[in-house]
Amino acid sequence: EVIGDKYKEITNQADFIFNIGGKNTQSYNSFLDSNLPVLNFYPSTSPKVTFNKEWANTRKRNSFLCFAGNGFICKGVDLVLEAFLGDQTKELHICGPNTETIFFEHYGEQINNAPNIEYHGFIEPGGPLFNNLAAECSYVVFHSAAEGCCTSVATAMRAGLVPIINSWTGINIEGIGIQLTEDGDIIKTIKDETGKASLIGQKEYSKMVVSTLNKAQDFSQDSFTRSYSEALEYVIGS
Repeated sequence: EVIGDKYKEITNQADFIFNIGGKNTQSYNSFLDSNLPVLNFYPSTSPKVTFNKEWANTRKRNSFLCFAGNGFICKGVDLVLEAFLGDQTKELHICGPNTETIFFEHYGEQINNAPNIEYHGFIEPGGPLFNNLAAECSYVVFHSAAEGCCTSVATAMRAGLVPIINSWTGINIEGIGIQLTEDGDIIKTIKDETGKASLIGQKEYSKMVVSTLNKAQDFSQDSFTRSYSEALEYVIGS
């Protein structure tokens, strides 16, 4: 969400707002009071990322992926980590760059000493390590502070990882994955929802994977071209 005098100054000079991601997300809705047309488009994820049908049988239901870019604290990686510390019934794999020094100064030793948590660093989407994790993990879990659209989660969804995310992650998952609330004790919520997710049976999980893959088509190169072209055509025709 963008607020403040500088934001007002910019919107007073603008004719349109381009929003990255889908409609009816927190980011999109935060621009509606600007009295300007809000045009959304979908970001593209790497075409190297695919889903292997064999993964449906190799995945562990109690194994989770937290896949992030720069800014671990803003993206809520600390919240997810806190929810898994000390709970050896579930495994957490964290991927992302080690650029946020304060995060690793605070959590580095705890991560190294946790038998159920592993930090893999920055990995290539669709690369060998990514695919190994996609074959093992059942879910991507994320609780971001604010995103137009979290492309790291969208990338994981293209590999059929079922999303367990909050609304500020910027992806509308109604009827697809597990929506995390923004209220109350966030860490407890992540604990509870990942605990429930680890108990989901194969048949129900397989249906969730199909729904996830269908939604992930929004984040293809074709979808980006189509949605961005539609936004540009609206501007040109106005």
